[in-house]
Amino acid sequence: MNPYKPPQSNTKPTNLGTPSIIAKVYCLVGLSFIFFALDSLTCSTVLDAGWRNPMNYLFIIIWGGILFWVMLSISKRRGNPKYTFLLLAFVVFAGAIVFPMGCYSIYFGVGEAGCFLLAYYSLNKPSASAWFESSVE
Repeated sequence: MNPYKPPQSNTKPTNLGTPSIIAKVYCLVGLSFIFFALDSLTCSTVLDAGWRNPMNYLFIIIWGGILFWVMLSISKRRGNPKYTFLLLAFVVFAGAIVFPMGCYSIYFGVGEAGCFLLAYYSLNKPSASAWFESSVE
């Protein structure tokens, strides 16, 4: 027995941190917010004011708050929000198709919906489900 070697433990650590799939979901939500902000500030023609309209900034703050709330629920493991992302993808895609707000608005909307669909696909994997089901200590 080597006195300089620390003793080995048979227990496995329970909290290994955030898996890479969850980190990718965070990045996708951030990218979708960037798509929304670009759509609101560059191509929006609400009240013919575009980026000069203060309502656009209010919508950006509200949407950012909603996305922050979803990301906070992911980090606190309140349940797998995969169906929330699926619903957001359909709502954003339908809004981009039915109510195009400006020049390239449909492309930003499809990009945002694609980010939400990729987040749904990522959260549908078994490792993400296992992370949500593991206990928080």
